[in-house]
Amino acid sequence: MEIMKSLEALLPPNAKKRKLGEAFYNWNWAWPIEEVKKLLEFTKEFLSSENKTHEEKGDYLSDLEDVFEYSEKNTTKFDIVINYLISFVLEYNLGDGKAEEMLKEDVFYAIGKAQDYQDMSNIDFYPLANKLPKLSTSLLRASIEALVLTQNKDFLPYILPYKDHENEDVRYIVNFGIKYLKGNTIEEKENVQLQTQSKQTQQTMDKTQLILDIKNKGYNISSIEDLPNLNLDLKSQNLVSLLLKGLKSIEDEQDKAFIVKCLCIKGLTQVSETLLYEFENASTDDYKCTIGNSISIISDISILDKLLEIVINKNHGMARQMIVYGLGDYRSKEVRKILLNLLEDEEVLEQAIHALGNMNDRSIIAHLESFKNHSKDNIRNEAINAIDKLKATLERKIILD
Repeated sequence: MEIMKSLEALLPPNAKKRKLGEAFYNWNWAWPIEEVKKLLEFTKEFLSSENKTHEEKGDYLSDLEDVFEYSEKNTTKFDIVINYLISFVLEYNLGDGKAEEMLKEDVFYAIGKAQDYQDMSNIDFYPLANKLPKLSTSLLRASIEALVLTQNKDFLPYILPYKDHENEDVRYIVNFGIKYLKGNTIEEKENVQLQTQSKQTQQTMDKTQLILDIKNKGYNISSIEDLPNLNLDLKSQNLVSLLLKGLKSIEDEQDKAFIVKCLCIKGLTQVSETLLYEFENASTDDYKCTIGNSISIISDISILDKLLEIVINKNHGMARQMIVYGLGDYRSKEVRKILLNLLEDEEVLEQAIHALGNMNDRSIIAHLESFKNHSKDNIRNEAINAIDKLKATLERKIILD
């Protein structure tokens, strides 16, 4: 492991005399402050490196957990390293939502290990507490757990607003945290950790069971990420009930997204209501966009009214895009009216133009002409393509007549 090699130069002399792996598990290291500073710089360099993969950074953080666990508590102060990890969670921007989320969850595991084995009395958790309203669901849960395990009652006002949160994991950790911070016993601290681990274990079991059930149906699959590659069709009804069951039991939205992609089958209308529920209760725009794409391809007219409610609700932001994109399949006056109104909504403008191009209504051309001179290339190109398509439809109609 990367950190194992780098730590050889940092280990105390008595630890360096032993085999490095044994030193991790049989020695309480005492780190002078200069070595801790070197560890901090190495951690900064490694986690911020663009040349390291998420897996490599995850391995590094796993090794860092060992450092926190097996280093001497009373003589070593890792304050600067732990405070950096907290700032990393709050400030680091990878530019890849899913990878960034996973990496930050790994950082929280390292922070949790430090909370178990190191003196955290000088760690500043207030920046984390102040950022709770801006965090995604998974990071919100991890952050609240970190605040609870500080045993600091001052964090109660920060977590109280989330006691009725829509996510079950968040609700659980908040309500348990309220009891724990009021009681603040060692036994309760151990219990909250065990309960959280139990929840995560159950989720892993649910995911594994789904994979086994699908393999038993004769499909070659080794992980949940393989689901979209199955290329199912309407004849694959034997899997639909399994996938819907998995969608209900699995809570990680990155895993759920693979199930939703697998259900992306035109005409698979029996899953429409479930997907609408998932959309309304999703915590991330990425997951909403995935759901919207599947809904668009399924093309179920029975849920059209609900889809129109979604696309005019700006609270859904850019997650509406794929639903708007598919509205051209529903050639009603109400859809036409709403799509024309969405031409004033920059977040879904491109998708609205595309949908209008599929409406087979020549009167729409006049509404799109001005967008041929739009400042953005993608809008101009979409408008030109839509107008050409509408003109071609008109020409075919004239020939047929």
